[in-house]
Amino acid sequence: MVLPNSNDLKAKVTKENSDHDSRLENLKSSLRLAYELLKKVNKKSHLKNKGLYDRKVKLRSFQTGNIVYPYTPAKKHGKCFKLHKYWTGPFQITAKLSDLN
Repeated sequence: MVLPNSNDLKAKVTKENSDHDSRLENLKSSLRLAYELLKKVNKKSHLKNKGLYDRKVKLRSFQTGNIVYPYTPAKKHGKCFKLHKYWTGPFQITAKLSDLN
């Protein structure tokens, strides 16, 4: 089997090639255009996904003194996941910092 040596792997680009600069500018403009199109597509996708999520969201408001059972899906290391309790509590709300917290 004939293997290439390091001389065969070097790029063979001549310095006299003036078309190189125009090709590089063309590639840069194509890359900029691709990034702009990708931003537009991601923004549309994000808005669509947000709309799908917002359809199922229920607004809940809690007051100080309410009894709650927080949902904790995180599994503790070393514990059997099959017998894991997802809802912990009951806990009493002691302070309301904002509508979200």
